[in-house]
Amino acid sequence: MSTIKELHHTYTNLLDGEPCSLIDAAYAYILDGYTITIVGADKRPTGKWGVGGWNRFDETNADRLSIGRATGIAVITGPSGLAVLDFDDPDVFALFTEQYGDMQTRVARTPRGYHAYFNAPEGVTIKPRLNIIPGLDVRAGESYIILPPSIMEHGTYAWVNANPILDMPRPILDLIT
Repeated sequence: MSTIKELHHTYTNLLDGEPCSLIDAAYAYILDGYTITIVGADKRPTGKWGVGGWNRFDETNADRLSIGRATGIAVITGPSGLAVLDFDDPDVFALFTEQYGDMQTRVARTPRGYHAYFNAPEGVTIKPRLNIIPGLDVRAGESYIILPPSIMEHGTYAWVNANPILDMPRPILDLIT
C-alpha cells in the first residue's frame, strides 16, 4: 500500500485526469473522507449491500479490486455527505447549466453523461430520485455513485475538473427536494 503522501499525490493526479490504480484511488478517496464500495462492470456492488450491510472498501477487502468481477469503485453518498446530480444525457447537462449556471463544483464524465458532486446540506434530507427531469437523477442518502477511474461495461469515468465539491445551491436544492 502507498504512503499517505503518495496517496495525496495520487488523488491530486486523479483529479487532473492522470491514470492510477483502482486500489490507490479508493484509498485516496477514503483519505479525503469518503465511504467507498467496490462495484463490478455492471455497476452493482460486489458484496452485501443495504443499510448496515455496506460493502465498504478497506484493507480487509482490498484484494477484491485485483480479482474477480470488481472493475470499479463508488462513493456511498449519505455517509460521505454528498448529493450527486446524475445526467444521463450531455444535452440535458448543457440545458441544465444554461438554466442554473455553470457547474463550479467537481464534475465527472461518465459513459453517458456527467455527474455533478455537491455537499449535501446539513439538516435537509435528500432522497435518491429518478427522472427529476428527463435525463436527470439524484444520488443521495442511502445510494452510491460510480467514481473515476472506474471502468464499466459501457465505458470509463474521469474527472472533468479538479474543482472543490461545493455546497448545493438553493435553486438546485429546491428542484430536487
